[in-house]
Amino acid sequence: MATSVFFTETKHFKLIKEKILSQDSDYLVYIYADTSNTKIPKELIRDLPLYGNNMVWVNTSGLETNQIINHMVLTIGQFMNAEEELRFFIATKTQKFDKTVAFLNSHNIPVELIKPETETVVETKRRPGRPKKTVDIVEEKTKAPRKKRTAKTPVSD
Repeated sequence: MATSVFFTETKHFKLIKEKILSQDSDYLVYIYADTSNTKIPKELIRDLPLYGNNMVWVNTSGLETNQIINHMVLTIGQFMNAEEELRFFIATKTQKFDKTVAFLNSHNIPVELIKPETETVVETKRRPGRPKKTVDIVEEKTKAPRKKRTAKTPVSD
């Protein structure tokens, strides 16, 4: 039986929500949460009891992305000598973790990146009418500088 270890930020938790509950094996989730953020989604708070004690909260207030990445890599390193099979997943909507995953994979540490499915691009309909003109060469015209307007003084007779 393999244990899956997930790393995600609270704002990207939806990416792994269904994947965790559909597993037959054990799992552990590291959630990186900025505790200075006072707006935690209600649906996340409602869903958390489903996952039990398999969640580890990591406070990221004041941390930059590279510090979060360092924490993930160090945590993965602590698990490397485990007797059981481990699978690592990083769930994110950004591309900031691509290099980290490539680095770990190049060192024979299997880490999978979980990203949202690609969104379909909806074409917008163009309004009927004349097409916009394109100008290939723009000639520069030199204009005489404008005179500043001054307040007119009444002319006396």
